[in-house]
Amino acid sequence: MTDTTAQNRPTGPLAYAQKIIAHAQRTKHVSVFPGQNYRGLADFLTRPYGPLARPRLRSKCHHDPALVTLYEHDREGRVAVQRLGPDPSDLAKVAAYADGSGISARFLFIRGLPNPDWLNHIGSPFRVDPEFFRRHLGFLEPQEHFDLPCVPSASSHIFKLPIITIGMKMGHNISSAKSFTLKREEVCRNVEAYLRNIAHEPIAGQSIVRRVSVHDERYITLEQEVSGCIQRSADGCNGKDENDLSIISYPQSQADTALAT
Repeated sequence: MTDTTAQNRPTGPLAYAQKIIAHAQRTKHVSVFPGQNYRGLADFLTRPYGPLARPRLRSKCHHDPALVTLYEHDREGRVAVQRLGPDPSDLAKVAAYADGSGISARFLFIRGLPNPDWLNHIGSPFRVDPEFFRRHLGFLEPQEHFDLPCVPSASSHIFKLPIITIGMKMGHNISSAKSFTLKREEVCRNVEAYLRNIAHEPIAGQSIVRRVSVHDERYITLEQEVSGCIQRSADGCNGKDENDLSIISYPQSQADTALAT
């Protein structure tokens, strides 16, 4: 018997965003599964994406790096590489790559800040858990909901790997403990303003600095993150074999050290 409800269910990038928006509108007064902690992500997915952010230092490459790189491993041991850039025409190619025929594993790398269109086009055909995107873009939430940690089994497929960059300040030394405290507070405000700016004016591909620590009058550290999601994807209706999909979101190589100046 044909499931007409499933056939009529909307699909595609827009439907993916709409489902997240619908969940974000649920409150504790109407559902035992409220979604207020998804409001930042839901708002982000409705925005048009910005231009590709270019590194401040000249790269050795003579072309813009890809925003998304997909590695497909087939059952014969061959690897196909697809590099997709900021051109909107590349978005139309994503759904075709979601066909798992003959593919044993996929590795999808997202460079820097992902733009909303890419998240919708990747999330829909690959059926990516929205919780992965929400955690990676946690700074989009206007307030802390204290919703983590959840049951470990519900998020065992999601991981984070911090990347620490040690920097040296070039300039005048901090003369007193009071000045040192004020400098730390100033850097903290700079990071908060920087993350708010990313949330309101996102630029696809730009690096995301999560926090900056001032250790003494000369040394600082910048913290970034590599986020990953490993999941099984399958289309049982068509009798296709299961295949692994691994999504890795990694930062730009050029961190914004101006936050600590």
